[in-house]
Amino acid sequence: MSVKLAILPQTLTGLGRAGLRSYLSQHHGPLVMAHADVSGGFRAYVHHYALDEADPVFAAPALEGRDALTIIRFAQIADMIASKASAGYRDVVGPDEDNFRELDGSVAMLLAESVVRAGGDSAARKLFVFRPGVEADPALAQSWADSVAQVLASHPAEAIAAWRVNTVVRVAEGTPPGLIFDEIALDGPVPPALADALRDAARRQFPHGAALSLCSAPLVFVPLQKD
Repeated sequence: MSVKLAILPQTLTGLGRAGLRSYLSQHHGPLVMAHADVSGGFRAYVHHYALDEADPVFAAPALEGRDALTIIRFAQIADMIASKASAGYRDVVGPDEDNFRELDGSVAMLLAESVVRAGGDSAARKLFVFRPGVEADPALAQSWADSVAQVLASHPAEAIAAWRVNTVVRVAEGTPPGLIFDEIALDGPVPPALADALRDAARRQFPHGAALSLCSAPLVFVPLQKD
């Protein structure tokens, strides 16, 4: 099973959402890719840039001040350690992170995932829904994944291209906005009946608080590689 790392930076004060997207897409992402000792072991490398629009599924508040989410996959933990320990990361890529993020508020998480519906790599939008207060419980995450699968089976819709339920297995940096979160690839508007059914399922599974979300446009630097 591959190693999945999610990075949620706190946008640097004064940079703003548009500035963060510009810097990550035009400078930091290409910089990472230019250093083979950093990115050579990547099995996937995708930026997700926040969109200025309402969450079409759960109508949840946005992740204030966090305007991007990066997902990197490695074949094994040793590859991730080697990437972080490389000269390219130590001397160039790591220091460049200070040009777009505040250390306070930034988060890095190692994840386990339950795949509800695979695919969605070419989707125009991604939606991440974090569930505050939820313990990092793989059994709860799998139960939620099973509930989502049942809803999707009962309300077929081409709008949802893929759905993964992520569980934080280790926090490498910061405090996550939720220890279980959905990763949903959207190809179009979600039909109201399906949205209502998903909201009802979420209320039953997570009755303790409102979710937070990031609706984003993905930029793929390294597409998902088969293990």
